[in-house]
Amino acid sequence: YAQLDMQYLCVQAWLEALRTTTDPAVRLCLERELQTLRRQLQALSRTHAQPAVRDMYELMCRKVER
Repeated sequence: YAQLDMQYLCVQAWLEALRTTTDPAVRLCLERELQTLRRQLQALSRTHAQPAVRDMYELMCRKVER
């Protein structure tokens, strides 16, 4: 679960960087990579062996989709 906590914090930081950046090139790069991450989170939210971990990935995915 420590790894999931770290992943969640990274998603939060990524979203904060996207929210606060004023550079259009940086914004575009962050948005593209964030969509790639969202697709990976969606896959993990369906396929991970542990239900609690799937739920955490679903939570992260919803944060990215906002």
